[in-house]
Amino acid sequence: MLIGAAVGAGFVAFESAGYAFNIGMMYGDQAMISNIFTRGWMAVGTHIAWSSIAGAALFPVKGQEPLKKEHLTNERFIKLRVVAIILHAVWDMPLYFLHEFLFIGLIVVAWMFIFTFIHAGLKQISRLNQKVETEEAIVPDYLSS
Repeated sequence: MLIGAAVGAGFVAFESAGYAFNIGMMYGDQAMISNIFTRGWMAVGTHIAWSSIAGAALFPVKGQEPLKKEHLTNERFIKLRVVAIILHAVWDMPLYFLHEFLFIGLIVVAWMFIFTFIHAGLKQISRLNQKVETEEAIVPDYLSS
């Protein structure tokens, strides 16, 4: 998930720089700064979140194996990747009557997925810690010194 977020952050920075440049050239500095600010706060719910979802979808499928083409066609990966694609598609739709509400709603939906992945990851860490503690309890004292 973190790798996906990093990839998304890199992309949104590059994309935002292009938009800022174009807006600055057409409308001046104030419009450019406004665009940078708006895209900055929205970035946490756009490419960063969408790429996090894709990254979180890929790693359980991939496991410890090197990345293979089959991982990208895995049903579990595809389902979650489609979520990110749908979120992006709805974001880009010209639903002007919903404007800010749409953006905020889509950010909330994306972060619901992210928090679900975080929760699953924390549960996995907890299970691994319990397993280690159980294994340590089984080791005889004379072997642990």
